[in-house]
Amino acid sequence: MDQSHTKATRGFTLIEIIVVITIIAILFTIALFSIMQARQNSRDKARTGDLAQIQFALVLYREQHSNNYPAGSGLVIDGKSQTPTALYTTLQPYLKNPIADPLAGTSGYNYVYDANFTCTESGQTVVYAQNVEMAKNANFDTVCTAGSASLENAYVVVLE
Repeated sequence: MDQSHTKATRGFTLIEIIVVITIIAILFTIALFSIMQARQNSRDKARTGDLAQIQFALVLYREQHSNNYPAGSGLVIDGKSQTPTALYTTLQPYLKNPIADPLAGTSGYNYVYDANFTCTESGQTVVYAQNVEMAKNANFDTVCTAGSASLENAYVVVLE
């Protein structure tokens, strides 16, 4: 008695494959979005660290120059060209590490020193990152025009 059993092979249906591919695509999109936010957040944290270093350099400068901050206002670092300004050259002996925006070559991310900042209390001395990538990392969200720059989503450090 020959009982041959035919073994039926069952594969995946087209619907099952499409569902699996869709789930993988959704998970990939979520992971990619999270990674992009983490990178933006880390660049903003690097900017706030650079501002703290500039703030410390300005305090050291002031201590050695009869309690006076550098005269005038302007860019410390231009985010697009990364060209050191005269103010950066003045502060360079007091800086521990070179200052450079994490997105070098991209316009809009500048470090600015303002000896007469009028967007808060009149006449404050501040240093700020003109823009930050994530609004939650900004501590200055008032729309304000300082000179030719519009300050919205800026991170401002008040020196006095």
